[in-house]
Amino acid sequence: MTVQPIVYDVSKPFPVIRCTGSARERGRQHGQQAKTQVHGSINAYKSIFLDLAGLSWDDVLQKAATFEAPLRSQHPDLVEEMEGVADGAGVDFVSILALNVRSEISLAEPLDGCTSLSRVSSDGSRYIAQNWDWKTAIFPSIIVLHIEPDDGSPTIQMMTEAGIIGKMGHNASGVCLVMNAIKAKSLNRKLLPIHLLMRRILQQSNAAAARQYLESLPGCAASVHLMVADKETAFTLETSPKGFTFIEPDENTVLCHTNHFIDADVHRKSNEVNDWLADSPVRLAKIRDTLAQTPDISHERIRELLSDRSNGPRSICRHEGGTGIDTLFTITMNATDGSAQVKVGKPDEAGFVMDLTL
Repeated sequence: MTVQPIVYDVSKPFPVIRCTGSARERGRQHGQQAKTQVHGSINAYKSIFLDLAGLSWDDVLQKAATFEAPLRSQHPDLVEEMEGVADGAGVDFVSILALNVRSEISLAEPLDGCTSLSRVSSDGSRYIAQNWDWKTAIFPSIIVLHIEPDDGSPTIQMMTEAGIIGKMGHNASGVCLVMNAIKAKSLNRKLLPIHLLMRRILQQSNAAAARQYLESLPGCAASVHLMVADKETAFTLETSPKGFTFIEPDENTVLCHTNHFIDADVHRKSNEVNDWLADSPVRLAKIRDTLAQTPDISHERIRELLSDRSNGPRSICRHEGGTGIDTLFTITMNATDGSAQVKVGKPDEAGFVMDLTL
């Protein structure tokens, strides 16, 4: 069974799903409002897991279920929210859990790859951005998830696949987050899965608090790169079950990342698979070079940088087409003034630009 590509409409904004109240109530609102998209996520990943990893949906659910006990013990609020999503969408809890631990289920085939960057512009504004590259089959399930908690933590706005409660985005306190998948063989089901770790970062009051939280952890369940910024600072975290390291901006305030570990020690300890995306170092070198040479950046200018097609279909702007991987959206955030934009579809083509300013 092959994941079928779709023709997607980039002229319309992604649906905005607004959720308030307790964890369970927020989840229920998410599931109810995005019921069609949640079912779409499940159906898409049934095909994606089978095609890329040879896993039936029953196999996927069995693997997902092994994460439930540690999460219930250590992160009951996240479990309650996922249960709420399941109730609201009329699906079983373990299917929602599977979406939220999708990166951990199939270590042989990481599910998505992207290019990320951060830099301070000449006017002092700190930007952070990424292209999100993935199978077109998931496009109809992409939503903007707007969460207003009742526990005093900041309002969150993220780009995610319906049913997943943690992803890239920003919060009302100015914390911004983007990510890149990493292919590595290590796994620890007792640690926090990648997408749920991203949710925890977006619950923090500033980047320093996010860093302090991350430093308190032994790692996360699988391997990933996370880039965090606010108006004061930015950093990259390369993490796996075997540990983590921070990478700081260079002398030009530039941070860039693609889909491989830069730190040799983390690469070794995490059993990273060499050259799983041969284009990853090429994309990294290209975005570093162009970003360093661009003095004035803005939402529009960053989209231009992320439009690079110099390496063919597997460039920064990915356009493999068919059953391959395409850039499905570009998110840019200004951590200094709180503005954020999402360009639907590829950054260099016609498409709707959403204002996600909080």
